[in-house]
Amino acid sequence: MAPDLRKIWSQAAPAYAASSHDGAGHLMALNEEIARALVTRLQATGHSAPHILDIASGSGEPACTIAHMLPSAKVTATDYAAGMVVEARRRAQALNLQNMSFEVADATNLQQFANETFDGISCASGLFLFPDQPRALQEFKRVLKPKGILIVSVWGLPEETDCARLVGGVNQQLLSSPATSSQESNKPWVPTLGNRKHFTALLEQGGFDQLSIREFNCVFNLQIDDLLANPMCLGTIEQLQAQGKSNARQILSAAITDAARLQGFLKPDGGLLFPRNVAIIAEMQPKT
Repeated sequence: MAPDLRKIWSQAAPAYAASSHDGAGHLMALNEEIARALVTRLQATGHSAPHILDIASGSGEPACTIAHMLPSAKVTATDYAAGMVVEARRRAQALNLQNMSFEVADATNLQQFANETFDGISCASGLFLFPDQPRALQEFKRVLKPKGILIVSVWGLPEETDCARLVGGVNQQLLSSPATSSQESNKPWVPTLGNRKHFTALLEQGGFDQLSIREFNCVFNLQIDDLLANPMCLGTIEQLQAQGKSNARQILSAAITDAARLQGFLKPDGGLLFPRNVAIIAEMQPKT
């Protein structure tokens, strides 16, 4: 049985926030890049007090960074996991941000928002996880004003993403069995939109043009526990436990450590260094 990812994301929220966003969180460089790009585009088009929607905020990014960079903006942070929204609110309070609101929202059904509400939308590292990506893009377009700005980031292909490639390979190895169908065993650990042509076509079919696509590399300096707190690893732990393996966390930890050692990502102190994790950032506007 597939794990309940919404439940897992909620339960993982505090540890995810600590690893990804708080302090020198490993995703902050990417979030800051997206925030700068959106704020720059909005300011260049004369928006002095824009209304901005951040989709799949997780524990509050890049929403909090956008709110900090542009205090005159109204920023709405959303996630489909209630626990993540709790962490996003906590993060905003800790940063003393007064220009934010928070919603539990499904990216494929933004029913609480009216048509043409937002001047800008950000979605960092979320679109590739949505079960119905075309539907999500339709919703983005619906709630975005006609001359609004959408910025989306996705991760690159497996050969461009050291961390996802390693953990994905470990997860697939641990979960494969003679009873697993070839169709299931060949599924990627995380759905990828790293193929630029496919990604561009998806965005254009979703009703966007004036596309600008670029790459941004992230260096991940992590501890094993950071990875084990990631919802994708938690899903693997849950599935191993369902197979009767009470020491599932230890099994996954050992497998990640062995793979990191073999692939040259294990540091002498036991930490992990993944030097290449390419994000693809796309900036666009709705077709008119």
